[in-house]
Amino acid sequence: MVAIPASKVRAGSVPGTPGRRPGSEMIDVEVQLGAFEIDLLPFPDDPGRPPETGVTWREAAAACEQAGKRLCHELEWELACEGATGRVYPYGDRYDGPRYVDPLGVASAAGVRGMGALGEWTLEVFDRSDDPPRTVRGPGDLPGDESTRRCAFRSKREPRQSSAAVGFRCCRGARQREAYRAPPAFDRIEPLGATDAFQAVIRSVPELSELHDDPQVFTREDLQHVMHISEPAGATATEETTTTWLPVHWIPRDDAEYLVMTGRDGRDGFVVVLDFLPGGRYGLAAGLVLRGDDDPVMLAYTRNPRHVQWLPCVGCQDGGLITTDGDRVSISQRW
Repeated sequence: MVAIPASKVRAGSVPGTPGRRPGSEMIDVEVQLGAFEIDLLPFPDDPGRPPETGVTWREAAAACEQAGKRLCHELEWELACEGATGRVYPYGDRYDGPRYVDPLGVASAAGVRGMGALGEWTLEVFDRSDDPPRTVRGPGDLPGDESTRRCAFRSKREPRQSSAAVGFRCCRGARQREAYRAPPAFDRIEPLGATDAFQAVIRSVPELSELHDDPQVFTREDLQHVMHISEPAGATATEETTTTWLPVHWIPRDDAEYLVMTGRDGRDGFVVVLDFLPGGRYGLAAGLVLRGDDDPVMLAYTRNPRHVQWLPCVGCQDGGLITTDGDRVSISQRW
């Protein structure tokens, strides 16, 4: 077994990482883990024998228990794969497909081998549903490629199912207390509430050059103004709806994520939807300029990830919807 000291894992991936699954991966969050040991290879941890596959989650857990160990916490698996520096793949940040011809040649910084060569059961549930599936790390039944072999990639499988493409490896040590926390469908990006960061993002997108003069994010006071002029039926926020002046991280499906922003530039208001690109860059997915109208525009969303609403007043007929169909994003206007 390979000993991994207590350290922080950079759980998940950065928005814009090629192949990222935003609906199921954390956003590169540091999580403290206690020390543990992990098998050098997938079970039976013997370089002279092939990995044991075609087992259910319960059969894998029982095999580890019989060996005096346990299934690995999925964050233990991720830390052993990516190391303290948060590598995208066990061996670095660039995908190297030929390495996987010999899985024993795929070694992480910690010296753990074969990670990403096949799917591996882990201890945790994938989500908090009524009958939660278990988490598999590695490609499993999906094609092994630059997306599914990332250390952050995770998928789900019913615990009673088995597959010739899914095995497991065992760990030893006190059970980790931290649970994997995938992001909700919507999440405010608080740092972009700062004017300087907001301006930098808008000015980094060439297609938004007409908004580069003095782009300003709306404020909490603007939100209060919008709520004040709203119709009584919509003037009170509900538990199902969130209304905000801040940029919104929108995850309409597991393979798509956007940054939705409203603001003003001089006398023009605007609504823009940006793609996350590698290297912390942004691209324009859709945009709407409200020429000569700098009244505050807020964003509103529910737990339904299919659309985000933009509105100058709550409960009125003005505003519109931001929707997506495939890779296309549309901004509609109702007045």
